Amino acid sequence: MNMTLQKKKFFDFEDFISSSLSPLKDIELYTHTLDISKLLQALLSCTNVQALKLILSYFNIDGQGISNLSSTLATLSNLQKLSLRLVGIQIDLQSVSILGSNLSQIKNLSTLELNVGNNQIKDKGAEILISKLAECSSLTNLTINLYENQLTPQGLQGLGAALVKYQNLIALTLELDCNDFSGDQGLTGLDFSLICFSKLKDLSISIYDCKVNSKAASSLGYTLSKCNNISKLKLNMQLNLISSSGAIALCSALTGCSNMQNLCLYLYDNQIDDEGALGLGLALSSCINLTNLYLSLDKNKISPTGASALGSQIANCSNIINLEFDLSQNQIGSQGAKGLVSPLVKCNKLQHLTLRIIDCNIGDQGLGLTLASLTNVQYLDLLLSNNQIGCQGILDLCSSFEKCINLQGLKLFLGNNQIEFQVVQFLSTTLANIQNLQTLSLSVKSNYEGLQTLCIGLKNCSKILYFSLDLYYSDDIQQDQELKIRNSMCKIKKLVEKYIFT
Repeated sequence: MNMTLQKKKFFDFEDFISSSLSPLKDIELYTHTLDISKLLQALLSCTNVQALKLILSYFNIDGQGISNLSSTLATLSNLQKLSLRLVGIQIDLQSVSILGSNLSQIKNLSTLELNVGNNQIKDKGAEILISKLAECSSLTNLTINLYENQLTPQGLQGLGAALVKYQNLIALTLELDCNDFSGDQGLTGLDFSLICFSKLKDLSISIYDCKVNSKAASSLGYTLSKCNNISKLKLNMQLNLISSSGAIALCSALTGCSNMQNLCLYLYDNQIDDEGALGLGLALSSCINLTNLYLSLDKNKISPTGASALGSQIANCSNIINLEFDLSQNQIGSQGAKGLVSPLVKCNKLQHLTLRIIDCNIGDQGLGLTLASLTNVQYLDLLLSNNQIGCQGILDLCSSFEKCINLQGLKLFLGNNQIEFQVVQFLSTTLANIQNLQTLSLSVKSNYEGLQTLCIGLKNCSKILYFSLDLYYSDDIQQDQELKIRNSMCKIKKLVEKYIFT
């Protein structure tokens, strides 16, 4: 059978239940209507399915429905990968126990993604669910989403104890957002379980808005430092109370993860100041094997001094290939933007740089010519909305783009920074002079004449293949003018993909 016929996505329930499902090996169902009895009957005919995704959130499925659904899934003998989303259906303790028991009977299941967020599972239910699923001896990839389930530090202790049973996991994702893990011992439930995963290489933990304090963050860092085999780590600790001391302790401990190559760290709104930015940078600069780093520090208390210190330290990560900073809603100003970026010239291997610096008051003198020294960068993403960038700032950016001789992809989001017609003309000419440019995404605020000129000028970009234009901030564009802009884009025959967003 043709591979395209072995996989199918369904967005209509009636289409799903009326289709011939037995030949399919990969099935995804997204539906706004549901008849549970018809669903179960259809699933029984999926005799060859190996990968199944069911999005069944916010339906009225009672305890018996959960039992029948999970027992039906257990009969699919070829099933190896299951993604099941049961958000907001009021699953209680008894139902979650049955769910875990039945899913554990899927003998060949190696990958499980189970989202039971926004339910009534609570501490005991979480422990039971994890304990039951541990009987899936073939599991190597596990994602459990328990957000907004009234979990506490005591519940996390039980959950952690149950996780110890998973000795074959290579990848683990725990999404525990919007629960209450307050107190110095708020995260200690994860301590022993994470250390026991001798095969674990890919770990993701999300504890967004969980009242985690600095000591709890420090404790988590110490635990992670013992996970020697981890090569990919994602920590989402947004909207907590970890402060600078917690952030520094957390990242300092991560230097013990000697094999870590990929790190995503989300620390939005955590009261981190300049001292914290410096400490973070110092700690991360010691992670010598890092090749991919995403660091989100938006909406903290970082000034130009802190941004400059952060950039100087991250520049010592000599193996970095992909780097993304998010310092939005920090008043780093022009000096902070320069200080963040200019040291990165030392990163000789850097190929993809993303700077998300929204609402930072960087003005005309913020980045501009600073980017010109990054000649090795192949992909550059600049998200610079709400920064009072005027004509001179745009002209300086254009000058830098021309000097980035290896640039293949450019994303430039200027949002509501108004650009005059003459400057748009110059931008169009500049883009045409970037000889290797293949992918371009623009969000600019200009009038119809400027945007039309920009699109027409793209004809001179000799290698351009992909182009998208966001008109959201150009709110004075009329419908007929938008149509003309689209027509201008269509005349660029070399484009493989083209989009306009409004």
